[in-house]
Amino acid sequence: MKTLVEDEHPLVTPNFIGTDAEKILVLGYWSEVIGLMRSMNSIVISHENKLAIIDQLKKELDIIDLEVNNVSAHQVQHADGSVEMNTMPKGEEVPLKSPIIDLTQPEAAPAPTNPYEVFNPKRVPATEAMQRLAGTWYSNKATQSKSKKK
Repeated sequence: MKTLVEDEHPLVTPNFIGTDAEKILVLGYWSEVIGLMRSMNSIVISHENKLAIIDQLKKELDIIDLEVNNVSAHQVQHADGSVEMNTMPKGEEVPLKSPIIDLTQPEAAPAPTNPYEVFNPKRVPATEAMQRLAGTWYSNKATQSKSKKK
């Protein structure tokens, strides 16, 4: 196996565990991540952009750390033998919290089941809708008032 020689500072690789195939995948991932981070100086010119990338990278690492070290998750084994991590409380029933209702605010209208009803809340027959699009539709009131004048 060849030794990786670094010009700037040596690459410190953690001791990975698992099967040989997993170690190879993890080493590839590790070297790719470190290679991308170290190439930032040659790709990104602006100092402000470098700082912005580093700052956001720290935030992303914090998020990933929270996901990996999720202490509220526990293993759940299903009837078919599969195992998964679950964050729902252990037990059969999930406690329901009653919603807090603010009586000082007006009651919100229920959300329509069809998302397109927001744009066309009135039920219009298809023939009337086509006439409206064509510009040939007249309301019944207009036609009734014309017929009464005669």
